[in-house]
Amino acid sequence: MPADAARDPRIDPARVGFLGSSQAGWIIPAALAAAVPGDARFAVVLSAPATSVGLEYAYSAATGDGIRPHDALSPEAIDARVDAYAGPQGFDHVPILRALKTPTLWLVGEDDESIPVRHTLRNLRAAIGAGAAITLGPIRARTMRSPRPAGRCRT
Repeated sequence: MPADAARDPRIDPARVGFLGSSQAGWIIPAALAAAVPGDARFAVVLSAPATSVGLEYAYSAATGDGIRPHDALSPEAIDARVDAYAGPQGFDHVPILRALKTPTLWLVGEDDESIPVRHTLRNLRAAIGAGAAITLGPIRARTMRSPRPAGRCRT
């Protein structure tokens, strides 16, 4: 925590944490890894990928990112396209996730067309299995962004 914030009597250092969505899935774990232990007591991450940047971009291209119409690919075709992606990976924070010690709540919409849900859940579950302090929140919401018809993504 910045020194000036630590001196502010209105701020309880035991209640300082991170909250973010989307690209915060890459930024918050990296910030926690670089922080002084105990500076942040928790994190909450909403609708954010737990994959490399390249894989998330491949997924968003296949689904239209949930914003623009896509070419009506089936969930299976989307999965196959993303699974076959061999392009640049860019930043990959999965190793950082596996070492995460700060309690983190990760909320994912099961039908979120903005992030690769299946890959995100696989990576988060592997990180949890490796001892990361991650709790998966309910994934029953179809998306964290906007209502969509059910059944687009397999979890």
